[in-house]
Amino acid sequence: MDVAAEVRFTYKMGELLGDDHDLTLLRQMLTSSDKPLGEAGDVELLLALIEHRQRQLQSEAMLLAKRFFQEPPAELNRRLKGYWRTWREANGSNEQTEATLAIA
Repeated sequence: MDVAAEVRFTYKMGELLGDDHDLTLLRQMLTSSDKPLGEAGDVELLLALIEHRQRQLQSEAMLLAKRFFQEPPAELNRRLKGYWRTWREANGSNEQTEATLAIA
């Protein structure tokens, strides 16, 4: 997988997980309010739809994560270090970036 594809994967995973989080907050708002936020049947329907959509989002995010993280950690680390070195060489290097790389 090239860097551009990895960026797309991570962006998509972030979007999916962000939407899942938003739905979690909506669920909390609907279930923790002292005042009813609508007719009981409507709220129950909305909660069921939220649950259904969250399952879809989580499933899609898990599939992307499995593909993204299929590479063993040591190989991923080695490859990312290579990307970092290449970027650093193209954009100039300083002691801070050298120290950061040495820690990893």
